Amino acid sequence: MLRSCLLVFIIIFSNLLWSQAWAQPTCGAEVWGVGEESLEGFYCLGKPEKGDSDSLIVYFHGLGGSELEWFTNPQLLLLQNKMRAQGLDPWVITVSYGPGWLLTEVPNSWQLFQKTLDEVLPKLEQLIKPNGFQKKYLVGASMGGFNASKVLLKRSSAFQKYMLICPAITSVGPYNTEQEVLDFIHRTGANPAKVAFLLSWGQEEFPTKQDWDNHSPLVLASRPLPLPAVYISCGSKDEYGFFEASKGLFDLIKSQSERSWWTPIQNGRHCAYDLDDILNFISLE
Repeated sequence: MLRSCLLVFIIIFSNLLWSQAWAQPTCGAEVWGVGEESLEGFYCLGKPEKGDSDSLIVYFHGLGGSELEWFTNPQLLLLQNKMRAQGLDPWVITVSYGPGWLLTEVPNSWQLFQKTLDEVLPKLEQLIKPNGFQKKYLVGASMGGFNASKVLLKRSSAFQKYMLICPAITSVGPYNTEQEVLDFIHRTGANPAKVAFLLSWGQEEFPTKQDWDNHSPLVLASRPLPLPAVYISCGSKDEYGFFEASKGLFDLIKSQSERSWWTPIQNGRHCAYDLDDILNFISLE
């Protein structure tokens, strides 16, 4: 009897270890480009628990995160469990160039937008599914939400659905006047220190007002263009003041998107989620 119980225990324990190992992503680093144009990037590839899928999620992490965020953030892990419970089990690709990065097209920069869309993601997709995917979704949180909005507004056909979660989008930029910034802080209740940090970073990334206008989601969204399904959510008490611009972006694109979805998280701070709402959007055909 003891021997039989021990055998059952070993089988169950082995299966548990196997399932945990199976769920672990394959991660790595690679230098993209040549010479002075080169840049080290990091990635993780998440395999479906059932072995294969025709769907892909690409995830852009937030400031201070990494390519591991999709696989370690408790909220995102809970979302994945909810997805699997409904039979949604896609491949996942995450990319990173360090704790802080933007998909820019600024002259004399790393040109991360082109590198990521034209080199990095296609190569990673080829690694896991050479024949391609039937459905591709882009998810970005905070800084990653800003980056995802850039893809949405400049390369919308790259994905069938876009999910911008607490996107780092503001109604003021590094070239607004001091009074305009103060009015923004008063109007939104944003933390002045956090706003100052964003404006300082923005000036580093976008050396001229033209550079900023070429990347600002609110400026880009003012052009009429057809868009696929888009989900935007943000906490109404976001301490960076992102709520105002997130709602503004939705208002600009709602008539241009085949299906647009705005979810305000009442009294939510940065970065608040509504997991069931995100799941409903992903599930919707």
